[in-house]
Amino acid sequence: IDLVYKVICTDYSIADCLLPITSRIYMLLQRLTCIISPPVDVVASCVNCLTALATWRPAKVWSDLHHTGFLPFCATSVSGLTYNSSGEGMNAGNYGNLLIGVEQPQGE
Repeated sequence: IDLVYKVICTDYSIADCLLPITSRIYMLLQRLTCIISPPVDVVASCVNCLTALATWRPAKVWSDLHHTGFLPFCATSVSGLTYNSSGEGMNAGNYGNLLIGVEQPQGE
């Protein structure tokens, strides 16, 4: 994953050729963040690679990442600024669960 990241950062034109590999990063990220004690360094490598891809095709990365459940999302329909700022109806997503389960207890 780190090699793919470095290649994409070096030459974005190769990103299309790496699509069979990069498209699997979403599935890997989704599966890694669902286990009890995920390898944080591998998760970080996946996120770095997707960040590099996002500079090339942000809408595609955002859409694909949204479908993994990795990012926080609204679990209910939201209306009103007060309700939005309270965090009610928000789901932490796998990223939030990772922070709660790994970062807080371990301090990493």
